[in-house]
Amino acid sequence: MVTVIGRMDEAVNRITQQDAELRTRMEQVIARADQSVQANNQAIDTRFGTVDTAMGNADGRIGVIESLIQGINTADIDQLKNIVSALASQDVGTHLGNMNARIGVMEQGMSGIQAQLTAHGQKVGSMETDQQQIIGEVRKINEGGRGPERDRGPGKLVMDHRCWEEVRKLTNERSGFRDWKVRFKDAMKQISKCKAWKSLMEFVEDPKRSTGETEQTLEEKWEEYNMLEGIDTGTVTADWDNLSQELETILLAKSEDKSEAFLLTKRAGNGILAWSWINDYYTATSGMGISKRMGMVMMPKGSKKDEDVMYDVEAWLDELRELIAMGEPDLPPGYKISAIKSIATDKIKEQIDIQEQKMAGKDPEMKYKVLRDLALNM
Repeated sequence: MVTVIGRMDEAVNRITQQDAELRTRMEQVIARADQSVQANNQAIDTRFGTVDTAMGNADGRIGVIESLIQGINTADIDQLKNIVSALASQDVGTHLGNMNARIGVMEQGMSGIQAQLTAHGQKVGSMETDQQQIIGEVRKINEGGRGPERDRGPGKLVMDHRCWEEVRKLTNERSGFRDWKVRFKDAMKQISKCKAWKSLMEFVEDPKRSTGETEQTLEEKWEEYNMLEGIDTGTVTADWDNLSQELETILLAKSEDKSEAFLLTKRAGNGILAWSWINDYYTATSGMGISKRMGMVMMPKGSKKDEDVMYDVEAWLDELRELIAMGEPDLPPGYKISAIKSIATDKIKEQIDIQEQKMAGKDPEMKYKVLRDLALNM
């Protein structure tokens, strides 16, 4: 009996020792699980629910062992050995390995999320940079950059644009009207919201058009002209109304008080009609013979400054067009090239000569058009 009791004590001691070892290992598992829970509570709770289950099973088995110790006999000892063997067969290392593998999967998932967040942050940073660049460009535009559209803006009144500072007020002196008209149209190019402003102004300036036109007859002829050209009628009407308002405001502002231009504008009550009347009045021959005007076209005066060349060439072209419309023959291409060279300054004439040499042997009319455009854009 003593021997049996000794064996039972020994079995109990082994069970107690194995139970302690099992508890130690389980505590280590729980400690690692707690660390993972701190990193991601929700994910750990979902993925490691099996740990709680395993602990519950272990506690249940320990409870069975404790109940078996009471009133133990030989059969109980055998059963106890089987239980111990069963407990020993539980591979805690395998459980830990599985847990580490699951943690690794979670870490990979977190790395993927971190990479996505980093990429998103980079995109946001790029968008912020682009936004700052756009804001900078808008500020430059609002501050008034120089260029073909430099003064144009939806919030400005038509006379608020700085380009009008370069256009003097029109007096009754007719001799300077052509130069004034060139600078006037240069300003119009920068501020007009009417797409067909240039075509419309040249239409009413045509010397072939009869004098004494009214607003109604002018508009009807303009619509007929554009129907023949296949231009959209809605655009034509909108252009007419917009340009009429712009011209009336500008002509009143850029004409001396009580000058003929000012009085004609007030009398017309319509900007386009006023422009037609003003152009007729200031381009009248006023005693200058046709032959003298042709002589001045063939041998024009030279420009004083490089920046004046484009304006002087434009005025020369305007005079030539009027003489042709009055029945005078057009000049041959060679004469027109010589006239442009007479207007050009030495610096610009040098550029024209270089271009002319490159076009040696080309069609004279084509050569003239190229050199004309060169002078207008220098």
